[in-house]
Amino acid sequence: AALFVAGKSWGAGLIPWKPRQADLEVYLRAGRALLSGADPYHLPDSLPFLYPPFAAILAVPMTWLPHGLVLAGWAIGIGLSTTAILHRLGLTGWRLGLVSAATVLVVEPVNQTTAFGQLGVFLV
Repeated sequence: AALFVAGKSWGAGLIPWKPRQADLEVYLRAGRALLSGADPYHLPDSLPFLYPPFAAILAVPMTWLPHGLVLAGWAIGIGLSTTAILHRLGLTGWRLGLVSAATVLVVEPVNQTTAFGQLGVFLV
């Protein structure tokens, strides 16, 4: 309960949590554009794709999966990456699980990285 209240005071709303994952959508649209022979840098009705071309190539395999699975997998990947980072910092056992969950749910940068489908945690 204390983590929820702390998160709310910082603006990291947990309930209802409706991630937009807009950045992930940009990666997926770029991957689809490559598959169809279109230019990922000139997509209509989309946020711009601002990444190097290899990023669009890396997104192609995600376009072959069901959309909901990609969204869920991305969020789970962020959670697992956060746990791995915290483990490297020396946390183990129940503390690792508690701090990982609190970090993903309450800490604003990680919460927003998940909500927008960004790469930040994967790059660490």
